[in-house]
Amino acid sequence: MPSVPHPSLDTRAFLLTISTKGDINDECIKAVVKHIRTTTAHAYVVTEHGESGKLHLHAVLLYKDPRSSRKLHENIWERQVKPYHPDSI
Repeated sequence: MPSVPHPSLDTRAFLLTISTKGDINDECIKAVVKHIRTTTAHAYVVTEHGESGKLHLHAVLLYKDPRSSRKLHENIWERQVKPYHPDSI
């Protein structure tokens, strides 16, 4: 099946999952949580071990003003995840 480009939507609410090739590390979790605390109006973040046993992160992000989903994805990936997990996709 061909890859579908990430759609760009302007909205105030997002669901976020960060799953890396191995366990998501503590430094990455701290960077993501810090970013979320400074940019959102409200948020809920949890980490869990899935069926594969890997530690990953889930979050609900609520913003005061609409945001572009593409920009949010790029920002979190480039600044909070990639520095700690450069081999993940």
